[in-house]
Amino acid sequence: MEAGLTIQSSMFNEARETIEGLEIRREFLRTPNNYGYATLSYTPSDVLNMSANITYTGPMLIAHFGGEGTGQEFDQYFTSPEFYDIGLRVGYTIELDETSTGLEIFGGMKNILNSYQENFDVSKNRDSNFIYGPGLPRTAYLGLRLKSL
Repeated sequence: MEAGLTIQSSMFNEARETIEGLEIRREFLRTPNNYGYATLSYTPSDVLNMSANITYTGPMLIAHFGGEGTGQEFDQYFTSPEFYDIGLRVGYTIELDETSTGLEIFGGMKNILNSYQENFDVSKNRDSNFIYGPGLPRTAYLGLRLKSL
C-alpha cells in the first residue's frame, strides 16, 4: 500500500485582483487546500495481479467568466465540490515459455463513482477554462501487454 495526503494553504502575501470588478482575494485559484491518493497492489501469484486506487481532490476556488448565451451573464468566483476518483485493475499473464515472454490480459474501471464535473459551459461564448475535477467520466478498459519474464 502507498498513500499520501497534502494539507496546504496557498495564498499571496497581499490580496490581488484576479477577476476585474470582483473582490480581491489572497487565495490561489484552481488550487485545492487538501488532496491525496492511496494505491493498494496485490499480487497473489506470478500470473495474477490486482490494484485499486483512490484520488481525493478537495474543494477549490475557481474563476468562472460569464458569457452571453451561456446561462451565466456575470463573472464570479466558484467553489468546486470535492471529488473522489476510484479505480480498479486486474491483470492475468499467460506465460509464453518458448519466447521467455508473457502476454498480460488486463482490464479495469476508472472513476467508478463517476465523480465528474456536471456544469460545463456550452456555446460559442463559453468560458473554456471552466474545467475542474477528474479528467475522465466512468471508463471501462481492456488491454493486452507483451511482457518480458
